Amino acid sequence: MAAISIIARNINIDFVKYGVRRETAVYVNNLLVNNFVPMRIMPSRVTANTATIIDRIYYYESCNSKKDLSILTGNLWSDLADH
Repeated sequence: MAAISIIARNINIDFVKYGVRRETAVYVNNLLVNNFVPMRIMPSRVTANTATIIDRIYYYESCNSKKDLSILTGNLWSDLADH
């Protein structure tokens, strides 16, 4: 049986600060150690002076899953909201 897990969250942990904040690094490293792969790595909140990565999608595919699965993610840019 194939096992697939997806974690999709809007959290207030800025992944741009991975190298600066210990808590951020611990959170990301725990996901990576457990084979969750980030599907989005671009900033999802952008202003004139800053950019943050707070919207996250992680994907895990067990070794028993079919390998022909294709996943596409990205950002839609709009002036309706700041992220």
